[in-house]
Amino acid sequence: MKAEMASSVRTKDASSFGNLRAFVQLGIFTAIVILFSSSAFSQSDCSYGPDTCKQGFVWREANPSGSDHVCVPPSVRQQARADNASASSRRNPNGGPSGPDTCLQGYVWRDAFPDDHVCVTPETRSAAASANAVANARKACVAQRID
Repeated sequence: MKAEMASSVRTKDASSFGNLRAFVQLGIFTAIVILFSSSAFSQSDCSYGPDTCKQGFVWREANPSGSDHVCVPPSVRQQARADNASASSRRNPNGGPSGPDTCLQGYVWRDAFPDDHVCVTPETRSAAASANAVANARKACVAQRID
């Protein structure tokens, strides 16, 4: 009887140890998955350099020199191109307080980048400021850990 009880206790202890071991292994596996998931590290795509945009976004290209790499939806880039093409028709031909870059009434400077004096609607300027504020979140090329 004593031998039977001892055998039963050993089996029960071994079974508990096996369950504990499986639980610890599952915990370690879960920690590894979380550590290397996209929520812990950003996915990085640097196909076009450090300013590569996430899928669904393109460079705004509001600056004719091509240095405006703020990532925006394609429709915003088209708007920037249209605004650039209409720039001279939105400036006051007689100048004004801002010199030759003075906008006609109802228009303001876009201010998408330093010295951006393309005249646009106030809504377009607000949209440019919003795009600038979230610029880094729309980049696909990210090398640092996100905490």
